[in-house]
Amino acid sequence: MWLAVGKTRGVIPLVRQGLLLKDSHGGKRGATWEKVGLCIAGCGDYARVHARAARSNRRLIDLYFASRYYDKAVRYSHEYGGVGAFAGYRAAVQDPRVQATLFCAPHSLHHENLQLAAACGKHVLMEKPIATEVADTQAMKNTADRAGVHLMVVENFRYMPVVNTCADLLGRGTIGRLQGLHFQATKYQRPIGWRLSRSMMGGGALIDGGIHKLSVLRMLGGEPEWVCAAAPPKVFPEMEGEKAVSLLIGLRRKAVGTLNYSWAAVGGPGKQSALVIGDKGHIAFNFCGKTVKVESLGGAWTVRVGGDVSGTGAMHKAFLNLITKGHPVLSSPQEASGNLALALAATGSLKAGAVE
Repeated sequence: MWLAVGKTRGVIPLVRQGLLLKDSHGGKRGATWEKVGLCIAGCGDYARVHARAARSNRRLIDLYFASRYYDKAVRYSHEYGGVGAFAGYRAAVQDPRVQATLFCAPHSLHHENLQLAAACGKHVLMEKPIATEVADTQAMKNTADRAGVHLMVVENFRYMPVVNTCADLLGRGTIGRLQGLHFQATKYQRPIGWRLSRSMMGGGALIDGGIHKLSVLRMLGGEPEWVCAAAPPKVFPEMEGEKAVSLLIGLRRKAVGTLNYSWAAVGGPGKQSALVIGDKGHIAFNFCGKTVKVESLGGAWTVRVGGDVSGTGAMHKAFLNLITKGHPVLSSPQEASGNLALALAATGSLKAGAVE
């Protein structure tokens, strides 16, 4: 993992340790079905996001829902064109009609839910973050490997057309050598329920929603070398973790990354912008947007993208290709482990700097 070391106040150098996930093969994977029985386990707001996205792959999926509250699972199934509902997760994973499970549950329960599904031979698409501790990620990968099932972690931002267009432009040297990655994401989201708990979340807003941007930062800028973080005073006293955070991140070749992330920006819809600066130009886009703007020594132009702007439907399709064909994915447990490690290192910087 990335381990926080050093004594500089609030600045966390990142060094490699021997806990990154080892890739292994084997088990009864790559099975094919006429349609995949996919159960969304946990019927909250994010289940609705996944259920809407699943419609784009409806010819490939038989969609089920599971909840502690059976009436809620039935309601979701009726609302989103499901073919069945279950009273609890165990009933879902034990049903032979279900081949895969998408868990939308508190972060602290991710390993437990994976164990439940893997014991019944079910593939798993797990909501981010993969876990609340980096050490747990290897154990989760081992659990899936022993059961011969696939584990993928939700990271739709890596499947957004604007993000992949930016990655392609960077790879072709359109704006020269990378100098900086600067992301801003603000909205008003007053948390309730388990998101008020630091232990169930594994932290605060950063590990829950900000980790999407950390994933893109690693995708575009490579592995970070250090991170420091600061958080403003609390606005939501009932929330144990941070509700907003600003990060400064050292990237390879002395490039710099920044992230300003907040759940406490009152008024208007959320804003999610990205500015990618090179020594020969820059790229600008909005996450979930339809255009990528480029200015370089060769001129200025706009690239228009289409399709699934959120990347969620494309991510679901990648999961289906993983479990039926063994195709690689952009949000493997290894990548999710790196995202988690960076988020936790930033949280460690908050504690070291005593600025939360």
